[in-house]
Amino acid sequence: MLIQLELTSELDITQLRQYDDEYDNEISVLTDICTELSKNKLNQFKIQAFSNELWPVDIETDLVVLLEQLPVCIREINLGSDSSIDLYEQGISREILLKFNQGNYNCYGKSHDGIWVPSYAENISQTDLLKMLKTFLDHFLSALKNKHSNKYLVQWLSDNT
Repeated sequence: MLIQLELTSELDITQLRQYDDEYDNEISVLTDICTELSKNKLNQFKIQAFSNELWPVDIETDLVVLLEQLPVCIREINLGSDSSIDLYEQGISREILLKFNQGNYNCYGKSHDGIWVPSYAENISQTDLLKMLKTFLDHFLSALKNKHSNKYLVQWLSDNT
């Protein structure tokens, strides 16, 4: 299983729009960040699981969906609990189910639209799964300049530590 983010550009968070407490939250900021990152075609978001082909994911929509679930997923895996990553957006409609089993995770793919059929299940150690997801998160954060200047992003970051 591969969940990978390759960002070749930095984004200054202070250049994003102003946010309104009544209408905005962490997802608003993540959406704006991903929209900006998607403008650089050298930036890449990749998932390959349960088959030999890369999934048709993109930075603008699918990365936001993964990022919003990442804090909870990392916490659950750290605790040795079952977890999942649901890429529910139209065009991908797939879910990664993570079942804990004696220090390892049995990983299964699930299609929400019936178009994609997983070829096989995968097994990964708890340590390797955590390392992959934390590396993914680190690559995302390393592309953000002035990340502590936005209170919504700070809140999301606090959920990740």
